[in-house]
Amino acid sequence: MHARRVVLASGRRGTPRKLAIPVPAEMEAHVHYAMADARAFAGRRVVVVGLGDVAMEAATALAHQPGTTVTVLARGTSFRRGKARNIAAMERAAGAGRLRIVWEAELQALAAGEAQVSCGAQVDTLRVDAVFVMIGAVAPWAFLRASGVRRASAVDA
Repeated sequence: MHARRVVLASGRRGTPRKLAIPVPAEMEAHVHYAMADARAFAGRRVVVVGLGDVAMEAATALAHQPGTTVTVLARGTSFRRGKARNIAAMERAAGAGRLRIVWEAELQALAAGEAQVSCGAQVDTLRVDAVFVMIGAVAPWAFLRASGVRRASAVDA
């Protein structure tokens, strides 16, 4: 069977973007690129890196777990995108003291149980039990090209 066009709908997940900093061996099991069960992190100190919809949904789910301390690291100065319901949930959780958003923040380094975070010229050390990295994904274009798939431009479609 032959086809002129094939639509490949792989979604936006792809391969999760990794941190741009080294993850020491003692922290590898504590750095997560997806979250399946927020309840498993009840009572822990958690950092969420990112502020897209997936990060906001993870942060608010974690913030509703008993005894969980949630810090969200956002590179920007405010919410720039995302579903209105996720932004509203983040604002409610932050207003209720369930989570803290650190604006203009960047994760600088990880060590056993610690995360160094820069915010402008200031660098703070946070005690952490888990880090969720929710900074997007990389589409599998290299694999697809190697398989003979080529991207059609919007003009071709």
